Formats: sequence, C-alpha cells, structure tokens
Amino acid sequence: MDRKRILMISAQFVPEIFGGGVQQCLKLSRELIENSYQVTVLTSRSTFKLPRKEDIERIHVIRIWSGTPPQLMGKNIISSFIWFIGCVIWFAWHKQEFDIIHIHQVKFQAFVGALISRWYKKPALAKIGNPFDLEGLREKSIFGRLLYKTVKKDISIFVAISTQIEKNLCNHNLQTGKVIRISNGVHQPLTFQEIQQKKQEYRLRLFRENPEPQFISSKYFLSVGRLSKGKNIFLMISAFMAVASKNSFAKLFILGDGILRKEIEAFILKKGMSNHVICMGYVKNVRDYMIAADFFVLPSSIEGMSNSLLEAMSVGLVAISNNISGSADLINNNKNGFLVDTPLEMNLPGIMLYASQLPDKKILEMQYESFSTISENYTMEIITKKYINLYHSIFTVS
Repeated sequence: MDRKRILMISAQFVPEIFGGGVQQCLKLSRELIENSYQVTVLTSRSTFKLPRKEDIERIHVIRIWSGTPPQLMGKNIISSFIWFIGCVIWFAWHKQEFDIIHIHQVKFQAFVGALISRWYKKPALAKIGNPFDLEGLREKSIFGRLLYKTVKKDISIFVAISTQIEKNLCNHNLQTGKVIRISNGVHQPLTFQEIQQKKQEYRLRLFRENPEPQFISSKYFLSVGRLSKGKNIFLMISAFMAVASKNSFAKLFILGDGILRKEIEAFILKKGMSNHVICMGYVKNVRDYMIAADFFVLPSSIEGMSNSLLEAMSVGLVAISNNISGSADLINNNKNGFLVDTPLEMNLPGIMLYASQLPDKKILEMQYESFSTISENYTMEIITKKYINLYHSIFTVS
C-alpha cells in the first residue's frame, strides 16, 4: 500500500481563524497535495453557518461543532468535551482512510490526537509552535497532568519549529529520537531582481512617495501583526522616535488590527509622530507593502517562528527583531538583519537608528542575504520535503 493519506488535526481552521499555525497547516496541506498526498483537516466550528464538510483547494475539511474554540478549555471545557467526543466518533467511522495523524500545536487538540493514535494504532506527530506549549498543557486546570502525560506517551514524534523549542523539549525527558526540528515555511514566488524592480513602483503607489530626490532616499520601516499585548507596539513607536529625529523623511507603517488599535493611534498623536508613524489597520496586500519597504520590525516578546518575519525576509527585507525563538534561527546578526537583546527599551532605538543610517549599498547587500536565507532553507518546497521524509521514516518504523 502506498501510504499517503494524512489527517491534519487543527482545533480551528479557515475561515474562522487565520493565525500563523493555521496558515502553516494550510500551506503544508497544499504542498502535500501537489506531491500526490490525500489531506483531510479535522477541525471545529463555532457556528452552524459553516458547512460540516467541504473542500478548500482540494483539502477535505471536516468540522465538528464545539460552540467555542475547543483548545481554550477552562470555562469552555464543555466545548472541549463535545469536540473530543465528536472527533473520536468521526474517526471511528473513518479510521481506515488514514495512515498518519499530524497535529498542529500541542494544546487540547494534541490530547485528542494522542488518544486517537493510541486507540486506533495510528502513528501521530505533533508540531509545537510555541516555546511553552507543553508547559501550558500541563498547567491546564485539573486535567492538565492527564493531558500532559497522555501527549508525552502517545505522540510518536514532536516537531519543534525552532532551536529554542527543541531545547525546551529536553526539559520534558522525552525519549531519544522523539524530537525533530522542522521550521515553518513560506512561498517565495519572486526572484530578488524582480523584487528590486517592483520596489520603487510600489513605494510610489503605497507610501505616496514624493519623487523628489530627498524623499526617495528616505527609509521605510514596516511592522505586521495583531495589535495586542505582548507585541510591544508602543515600545516600537517610542524607539522609532530616535530615527525620526535624525531623518525627517523616515516612516514606520504598522499593518494589522486588534484590541489596542485605538490606544496605539492615540499614542502616536500624543507623541507627535503622525507624520512618521502610520497605523494602516488590516490590509489584504501585505506582500506589496513588504516589497515597498526597507526594514521589517518584530518587537514581540514571544513567538515560535513568526510567519510575518518569514514573509518579510522572503522579499528581502532587513529584519530587526527581538532575540527570541525563531528569530534567532532566521537572523544572522548584522548580516541579514539585527537581533535586539533585552531590555528592548534601551537597545531597540539605537539599532533602528543605526539601520536607518546604513549606506544604500549595505542595505541592498543585507536584503540579498535576507532573501537568500529563505530561498536556501525555508521555502515551502524545502519544508514539505522534510515532512515527507519524516512521514516515510514513521511508516518504515510502524
């Protein structure tokens, strides 16, 4: 039997949520299908307006109603239990249709996948997207210890998306060979030359860049993501004041929406930075803004491996990031970007200012290094091959 039938388990999926973990599940599923795999995503739905089953780009999607996101547990424990029962019953009827279970994120869905793996003798791997996922699972209310022990015992392979996550897993006394590192991936449809050719056109259109020489020499910083706590947006804006004080044409564009948007906009006004910091809200053409910019800023306190950072580097942006999980793997300090050590409030202003004052030739060299980092190590084609090799190794053992 040619075993190419994969069941992805994701607590939520598009169109209910578009987070980084879900996007990686979607991208990997597409690539696997291109490599002749059959992929089904088992997920939840909080409303009956969404169909129980449908095909999204040839991906079979099965939604079990839960009312609220099942991975939250806590006060939503009833939803978690309903989803668990629904998943088990559904799999009991379809167990012969799958060869391997691939779980996205080690939260409640990992417990569901682990038990299905045990009961129906199907190998399961779980992708850990956050440095503290296993710790968080263990601390979940009164059931935490049970969830934690079950996941540790019954998951065949844990996939760590960063070096830090891989190191953290050593603290959990997992069996030798049970942890493998496979990073997140990104599509890279344009060559570096094509990106450079589009840059000025996109700047004129998106940033309304003045064609006068002094404006063309200005520097453009970009930040993309949820406007929420832990993203350090206020700190980034304050740090950018150092750049604005030396370069009156420099601008920081913030793309994204969230609960802090109004507070951020008020903060920009209060600091007198309205001419330098533009809060764009949600935009569909994020890649176009990335092509138009020079630098990408990621000041988050915690990330697994940021999809936005991968996207930014895939079009050659010079990244400026907090020295955290994922970023430390992607960024070669002072070569393709800058890693900022804590405390950020002391170190970020100086690094942003230093970057803004680099000669254009040096910026172009760093942009090429950034682009090459992705093309050589992190494209979806490369990451998908690693998963296919992992599946084959699991099939061989089982």
